[in-house]
Amino acid sequence: MKNQIIILTGPPGAGKSTIGKILASKIEKSAIVSSDDLRDMVKNGRAEVCGEGWEEQLLLGEKNAVCLAKNFYKNGFNVILDDVLLNNKFKFYYENLKSRNLKIFLLLPNKDVLAKRDLERGQCAMKERAILLHDKFSEFIKKEKRFIIIDSSKHTKEETAEEILKRLN
Repeated sequence: MKNQIIILTGPPGAGKSTIGKILASKIEKSAIVSSDDLRDMVKNGRAEVCGEGWEEQLLLGEKNAVCLAKNFYKNGFNVILDDVLLNNKFKFYYENLKSRNLKIFLLLPNKDVLAKRDLERGQCAMKERAILLHDKFSEFIKKEKRFIIIDSSKHTKEETAEEILKRLN
């Protein structure tokens, strides 16, 4: 398989990080670029979600994710990148990575399944925000057709990863 950049997006609890790890274990010479991990690198001065400085820190995370993805890709790696991509954030990633072998997968289980999976994340659960973002993605896909949509409501994590692998070739 020719190296490529695979973006996994969707609301919190959709399985982006979990599916990314499964894919990385099945794809030769792969690297995971997690936007959450990049944001967690800030140890002092981290902005609260939607608080002062949050937008600037999100943009910094996006820039770092794109730089890492390009560098891994240039060096022959398959890159699995996960982040919540809507509106300008989607455009930023797409514009900066489209010249590479790019595939963008939207993991979008139904709301009931998403709410259950989100709660299973414990302290990381986003609760109402996860459902709000589900609604935003449902609206966004009406105008944005570059996503490969995966409804993982009835799939295990492994089945979802296999579905993505089938669509990569």
